[in-house]
Amino acid sequence: MTPEIVADIQFLSTADGGRKGPTPDHVFGCPLEYAGELFDCRLDLSGIGPISPGQAVTVPIQFVFPRLVLPRLRVGSAISLWEMGTIARGTVARIIAGV
Repeated sequence: MTPEIVADIQFLSTADGGRKGPTPDHVFGCPLEYAGELFDCRLDLSGIGPISPGQAVTVPIQFVFPRLVLPRLRVGSAISLWEMGTIARGTVARIIAGV
């Protein structure tokens, strides 16, 4: 997996609408929302492990179609993760690859 960005993400608690349990332990795929649009992505959890509801992490992210989103993103851009609703919010901390 070759991530294109690194993001600081705060997962919502279950009580606040987040996941009911932790993510898988190696890769977690979900839509990433930016500026009202959804983009398929994969979170690289190989060095982090499963993420529990309420946990804050800095995580590498790879996009399925990076050319659709990378030209729009900037360091500090607000993003959220979706899974039948918002499960996490965060910001882009670093852009690794450009298009």
